[in-house]
Amino acid sequence: MILRYIYFQIVFLSILLFLLSSCSKSAEPAYDIFMQVSSIKLDGSSYSRQITYDSYGRVIAYQSLDGPLHLNVEYSYVSDDHVNIHAEELIIGQNGAYNILNTYEEDLHLEKGRADYSEGTVIRQTWDADPYEKKYRHDFIYTMDNHLNVMKITEWEKLEGKWNEETSSTWENYYVWEGVNLVEIEDYSGKYAPQRFYSYCYNSITGVQNILEIPMVYYHYYPFQLKEMFGPMSINLISERRILGENSLSVTSYDYDVSNGRIVSYSATSDNWTDTFTVQWTP
Repeated sequence: MILRYIYFQIVFLSILLFLLSSCSKSAEPAYDIFMQVSSIKLDGSSYSRQITYDSYGRVIAYQSLDGPLHLNVEYSYVSDDHVNIHAEELIIGQNGAYNILNTYEEDLHLEKGRADYSEGTVIRQTWDADPYEKKYRHDFIYTMDNHLNVMKITEWEKLEGKWNEETSSTWENYYVWEGVNLVEIEDYSGKYAPQRFYSYCYNSITGVQNILEIPMVYYHYYPFQLKEMFGPMSINLISERRILGENSLSVTSYDYDVSNGRIVSYSATSDNWTDTFTVQWTP
């Protein structure tokens, strides 16, 4: 009788521990509501990035002004695992060219707080041509360590007012990690071979959040990178970035001013020219 009682106690405790473990694994990660990047500004320039959060610490708006590129994004939360993204990307024409307006409507789907896939449309409008529209899907694949490993891009164009499902364009961009740091990105840009290689070197600083943008096809993903909704960012701070194209090589080195565990300013040096950026954080 005593043995049977002990047996049922063990079974009960096992079931209880399983349920607690299951709840822990399925719970959404809490949003950080303190110490988030609110703005990045280039000293002596109109360049700026501004991120707005709600009272729960969720990103609700993002504005970026970078030369001819003007970006305005609004984020709305349909549910805990579904974010709607509305973005307007205005590219000011240079040297007599017409302005270009890209309008994005996207639904980003999450799994346990991490981006799983997104589906959206983009309409491109210029002042000298009819609007061009395409549909896209992004699938995000991760390593066993939760790092972004593959971004699969699929696009469809419209044919006579209907989506041409039979002529989709699909490619994958690859993110290569060494331990806890991202070291290379292979960007295929819709081709059969990589069109650009991004490579990264790091300094010895850890325990400080990286704030440099990582290429992910569209600019409106940047605030979610900071929220690590595409997996963890690199642990060490980036000291150098190289972009290798078919006939080009760009090298940028970075230095940081860190205070109380946060980057308060940083400099980017390329071709013997240095830009200094000031970083503001939420209280």
